[in-house]
Amino acid sequence: MPRICLVPTDTSKNNWMLALVTLGEGWHNNHHHYMASARQGFYWWEVDITFYALKVLSWFRIVRELRKVPEHVLAEGQALAAAA
Repeated sequence: MPRICLVPTDTSKNNWMLALVTLGEGWHNNHHHYMASARQGFYWWEVDITFYALKVLSWFRIVRELRKVPEHVLAEGQALAAAA
């Protein structure tokens, strides 16, 4: 079930089951690829409940300046998935 997604030289793995139990922390390879993002589940199918909670808090200005995953990082991940 774990799979490496974005950083082939890293031993971290994404694990959807662990991500559900840990509220999004299971997308660990994503985190290693782009650490500045508040979101660890980069794509819509990578559920990241912690990020959703932070997003709601940002609506009330409790949390500010949530960093997004840049488009080039998302495109790189999609290219790697297509090549596999």
